[in-house]
Amino acid sequence: MSPDRKSNCRYTVEEAFGAWHGGPSWCSWLTADPMPQTLTSLWSWQVSEVESRGADFAPDDTAIQAVAPTPGSFFQWPPKATSGRWTSTANLPDGVYLGAQPGHNERHWLPLLIVLANKTGRSLLLDGGPDQYSHWELFRCLLIARGTEYPDREQIFLDRNRSFAKATFPVPAHLQRCLKLCGEYLGKWKYHFSVIEESIRTLESAFGVVDWIERDLS
Repeated sequence: MSPDRKSNCRYTVEEAFGAWHGGPSWCSWLTADPMPQTLTSLWSWQVSEVESRGADFAPDDTAIQAVAPTPGSFFQWPPKATSGRWTSTANLPDGVYLGAQPGHNERHWLPLLIVLANKTGRSLLLDGGPDQYSHWELFRCLLIARGTEYPDREQIFLDRNRSFAKATFPVPAHLQRCLKLCGEYLGKWKYHFSVIEESIRTLESAFGVVDWIERDLS
């Protein structure tokens, strides 16, 4: 990391970190009124949407795949049955989950929010933006927003000895900006920090809804 990058990271500890990484991505294309400004309010708003506008489906008779609440596990893509964290909705208890349904071909999937209750399901396409990128960006935001309601928060592995951090889930754009402001992106969701303790304090204060798990990343 260059001296300028280090000084930027120190500055964000003293000043508002939001001034550096910008506002939440969903504010650019959602049409909610009022607009959710936090992950908590985004989650609450989207759950209300699926409860009021979602389509009914049978959890044990559907092509829909859901993301199992097992943070830290491998996140396979595209969704496949019993692959990584993707699983049948029939395997999950009542609750609210992220998911996807098949689209035009085997590599085209459409992101969903899913509510399961009393052996029934409701799902709503995450189509709050103008294109596929915004649809999946909303999926990524909601994936960490789920941790405001449920205890199984998404995880980022942290190796303090080697000054590395590695995400275990597809990171939304505003968290990516935070990570890149404080560290160097090495590919495969991995980042290196020259000033590890300071960087992590900054990131934890901005994204406390994500669990930072100590792990050997050698």
